[in-house]
Amino acid sequence: MLPTKAQQQAIEAKLNFVLGADTYDRWFLGFACGGLTDDTVEVFVKDGDTAAVVGTEYSWHVAVIVENVLKKPVKRVNVLSKDTSQAR
Repeated sequence: MLPTKAQQQAIEAKLNFVLGADTYDRWFLGFACGGLTDDTVEVFVKDGDTAAVVGTEYSWHVAVIVENVLKKPVKRVNVLSKDTSQAR
């Protein structure tokens, strides 16, 4: 399930609100929710280093917010770099 444009914007806005502008701007600029399959959400960030930090430090925040916006259970977050999305 891919989020609609409005859902993507809602996810971004909620992340910005919860994490604060400085943290959001540092780690989530260019963030995109790639979709939800079963209970796993795939998200894309700008590069591999950012993916490592987001996956380690912020995956819980992403899961809760995506679950809230999409109204589907999220138990796992796969954080990938946008380089990965272009290789698919």
